[in-house]
Amino acid sequence: MRPGDVRLLSANWLVERAKKGQPLSRRQELPEEAFLSVAQLKAIQAEARPCFHAWLVLEAFNRMLSGEGFFKHFCSMWAALFQLRNECNADNLLPIIAVSYCWLEAAHPDRDGRQLQLMFEKLQGLYGGRGLLGACRDYGFSDMGVFLDWGSLHQKDPELFDPNETPEAQPEAERAAFAADLKAGRKFYGGERYVQSRSEEEQQAFGRGLRQTMDLWYSHAGITVVLLTRLPEGHGTARSYESRGWTTFERCSAELGKSFSLKAAKWKLVVDTGNEEGDVQRRLPTAPVRMAELLETRQFTNNADKQGVLELYKKTASAVLGTVEKLNFTGMPLVSTGGPDLLKWGLPGGGIKSAKVAPTPYV
Repeated sequence: MRPGDVRLLSANWLVERAKKGQPLSRRQELPEEAFLSVAQLKAIQAEARPCFHAWLVLEAFNRMLSGEGFFKHFCSMWAALFQLRNECNADNLLPIIAVSYCWLEAAHPDRDGRQLQLMFEKLQGLYGGRGLLGACRDYGFSDMGVFLDWGSLHQKDPELFDPNETPEAQPEAERAAFAADLKAGRKFYGGERYVQSRSEEEQQAFGRGLRQTMDLWYSHAGITVVLLTRLPEGHGTARSYESRGWTTFERCSAELGKSFSLKAAKWKLVVDTGNEEGDVQRRLPTAPVRMAELLETRQFTNNADKQGVLELYKKTASAVLGTVEKLNFTGMPLVSTGGPDLLKWGLPGGGIKSAKVAPTPYV
């Protein structure tokens, strides 16, 4: 990676944009105030408010009951109880939100800005009217950096997109040949001018961001993920969130290893704007072999992405769960859709040896 390959947008700036009903321009055309620098993000993270260590008392008590080092953990429990220690950023979170959403057109994700408006309307209604950003401010984060691919990665100019230069625009008998020419590099999806509207330097930066960070934004344990699973009204003909390859990757990555029970933060690390309460019925982690099956049923604007997404997911699952021996889903409502056999991961380091799943109405 190189500095500037990926930039995070200011959530506060995006809110003002949404309130005015203004669509989001591609990254190259956004003003500097739309972004948060690494230094600004570090300063925001340092503002996290202190939290009483009540959770340390509970952890020491549970260890004491387990019979392992009874006296040691008994002393730790009383020390935590009487010292009344505080800790800033008790949940070790990053002031970052990654958005998983559908592009409404092949060349532009949200030309009229309605998807941006819908997202912030939904987020504002959560958590008793405080909204997601209100809950983040209560934690001490005055702003949040937002990963939104359209504004975070270098993009092509949508005004130069030629809809006639796509496989779906060709007569049915010619679509396969056109797709083969795309794969061989003899044709350009959307036309040559459209493809070349991103400079060679920007193209290389885009490629690095795609290959080397896409897994981090959605799977990192300290990043909040917002799923835009419901499309704006009037876009019912667009492919659904569940039918797409990239959104499948993003959601499954978010479900791999994020904590369900936080100590101080009063929001969920995976938020579904399609649910009135913002809650996600989490699924059991998806093994790479299951992801391969899912991607066979999903659609990509460019089918060449399919194998790349699968390889990226294998890397993601290995990084997040390759050294984990136990998963505990106690108290978490689950749905069985997409869940694998957790004992057959085949990941480096041995993978998961056991998984504890408490009975819930959703399993």
